[in-house]
Amino acid sequence: MSRTNPEGWIEQIRGRTKVVTSILKVAEWTAEFGEHTASPSREVLNPEPSPVRRAELALAIIEEGPRRYSLEWRGPTDDTSGRSSHTSLAEAIAAADESFGIPADAWADLPSPEQQ
Repeated sequence: MSRTNPEGWIEQIRGRTKVVTSILKVAEWTAEFGEHTASPSREVLNPEPSPVRRAELALAIIEEGPRRYSLEWRGPTDDTSGRSSHTSLAEAIAAADESFGIPADAWADLPSPEQQ
């Protein structure tokens, strides 16, 4: 997964010590971006499917404080990278499953730098 450079990205996240309490979970996954079909409108009676792109992602669930978690993903472009906020670890894992199809057992615990 050299395009997403998860090791370098995780170090960048760890460098945000003022914000990040800890990186709890990490995963690598291939996801699809884009719409499978275009939205119908009055002008377009037979919409053409829009392109769907596959991208390899590095993902992390980060605890940022009490009841503050973020799900962050990094792909090869800005269009395939992003972040969402959640109030629990379970909610972040469920969001990853809903958005990308990542099952709960695909996540790995990430030891803190002191434990490595």
